[in-house]
Amino acid sequence: MLVEDNPADVGMFRFALEQIGAEVNLIVLRDGKEAMDYLSGQTHSEEFNRRTFVVLDLNVPKANGFEVLAFIRADEKLKGLRVVVMSGSSDASEAQHCYAAGADAYFGKPTDLDDIVATAARIVEFANNQTAVSERIQE
Repeated sequence: MLVEDNPADVGMFRFALEQIGAEVNLIVLRDGKEAMDYLSGQTHSEEFNRRTFVVLDLNVPKANGFEVLAFIRADEKLKGLRVVVMSGSSDASEAQHCYAAGADAYFGKPTDLDDIVATAARIVEFANNQTAVSERIQE
C-alpha cells in the first residue's frame, strides 16, 4: 500500500517495482484521510495479513503521515501492520520522530532513478522479512 499524493512519485515507485520484478499488489491512496478510511475498512472489506505493509509519505493532504501513523498504531487490528515512511524532508530529526511514533523503517525519498530502484528493492526486502518488524532501518 502506497500513501502518496504526487503522481510522479507514484509512477516512479511503480516503475521501480517493475524493474526489480516485485510481485506486489500495489494499492495507491492519495491522501491521509483516504488511507485511514481504507485501513479502517470503510472503503473495502480486505483483511490485512502479515505481508501487508504501508509505504507512507509524511506530506500528504487531509491528514499528514504522522496522523496516519498514529491512527494505525492506535487501532488494535492494525497495530501489527508494518509501516515504512518515505519522506523528501531534509530534517535530520524526522526519522527519530517517525520511529518514536511507531514507524518500522524510514527512507529518504530518492532523487534519481537508480536510487529509486535500489530503495524500492530495500523496502520490498524489508516488507518480505517476517522477522523484521522490530528492526529499524534508516536511509
